[in-house]
Amino acid sequence: MQCRTQCAPPRSLTNPIVLFFFEVALFLLLMLTVALAELASLGAALGLWLVCTVASNAGYLLARGRLARGGWRTAPTSMSSLDARWARTLLHYWRGTNLLLLAGALVGGIWYWLTRIS
Repeated sequence: MQCRTQCAPPRSLTNPIVLFFFEVALFLLLMLTVALAELASLGAALGLWLVCTVASNAGYLLARGRLARGGWRTAPTSMSSLDARWARTLLHYWRGTNLLLLAGALVGGIWYWLTRIS
């Protein structure tokens, strides 16, 4: 129940442009990974996906620490109210993207493992 109030972005700031940015990045990564798997090797494609997943998760943790120094719901004093809401919205969509990247890494790892045993 605590996550409902702390994890969701404000309803007034659920901006489709922010969501579009993350969706385009995931789509491009997926297309590049599939092309790399088909044209080069599955191991290289999985390696690219894992590097992007680790980089995105590390960036999320760094950004979360910088944008939410005063706590998850309160912003640093140098940020305006609008900046704080944008920061929470950005972190919300970034967290969803990281979950999709982790799910993709799991699927890619299973795909890699299945091609190795057959």
